[in-house]
Amino acid sequence: MQRAHQPYFPMQKREDTQRDTLYNDVISLLRKNQKYGWSGVNSESIAKKFVDRLVALLWYIDPHWEKLISRSLKLPDIFNELEQYQCNENYNKFYFTGHHKKEQLSREKIEQLVKSLESSIEQPWASKDKWMDFIIQVLLLIESIKKYISYLQEVNQKMNTIHYSDVSTRNPGCDLKVYTIEVSDSIHSKYEELSNFLLEKDSYEFFDLDEYTPYDVIQKYNYIKNLPLNVPVTIYRYYQGNYLGTVNYIWKVPVRSDHRSETENARIIAAINENLPKYYTRQMRKNALKEVTPVVLRTLYFDLTGDASTTNNVISKEIEERLRIMMQLEDPSIIVDLRTNNGFKGKEFNRF
Repeated sequence: MQRAHQPYFPMQKREDTQRDTLYNDVISLLRKNQKYGWSGVNSESIAKKFVDRLVALLWYIDPHWEKLISRSLKLPDIFNELEQYQCNENYNKFYFTGHHKKEQLSREKIEQLVKSLESSIEQPWASKDKWMDFIIQVLLLIESIKKYISYLQEVNQKMNTIHYSDVSTRNPGCDLKVYTIEVSDSIHSKYEELSNFLLEKDSYEFFDLDEYTPYDVIQKYNYIKNLPLNVPVTIYRYYQGNYLGTVNYIWKVPVRSDHRSETENARIIAAINENLPKYYTRQMRKNALKEVTPVVLRTLYFDLTGDASTTNNVISKEIEERLRIMMQLEDPSIIVDLRTNNGFKGKEFNRF
């Protein structure tokens, strides 16, 4: 009976792992900031569950605090008093030093840990005045984590929208910038090589600007942003997204604006767009594969792998053999022009 009225804190563990170290540091933090601890009936099981759930959440997000900080999510002040965080270190050091697959933050896992911790602080003991300051810090931690959960949910929704889209996410019509730079009065020495090269070029003869830009991303940005040249030029910039960077082309245009041709500009832009890498969504790939018949797929498989196994169906076997011969010969003359069945005798569509 006397024990029920005494302040209680969970026993510290033997530190066999870094997670045990975090567990012990959390208990030390509680003893420092919450001297009265738990009391009353079942205080031992209540306290242990709360500490276990708090440590589980802190351990899971420990290797990812830089990522959370980049999203303007800060660790509440009281948890910065944990020993390793005071030294700007992490508890889960194995995550960084071990040769294993790095687990990324999972929205489902974080939600599970947060709900588990919330179930502890919703109990009557957490509403007592002596716990107010510490529980507020725990609520701030949960609030920060929930903001990141919302961010992950938003990202997942965007990715699902992209995956099931019938159009490519990157489109030169939306992510393209084309502008003209007039002749500059003064030219920096780092632009002389490019200026001399352009002088020898014909108007509307485009080339890749990256051949003359610095390799460093920031230096490249500044180089293109401040581009004084002794000839007027048009710049083509297409942002591909993420790590793919920006495609940069340049071509010389006539000095007099009334001698410039929008038709030539359009021709160049179309030519560049035609050669740009294409990035298809998952749904676009599925749509394309729906148009491929099993016979064609088997023939392609045979051609790529050399698999000697054949189909048991006689008709399919004959079709596959004909397709295989057509692919080997690479002779367009063996393809029948079905237009002749309709009495067509013209030549206007021959180029197709």
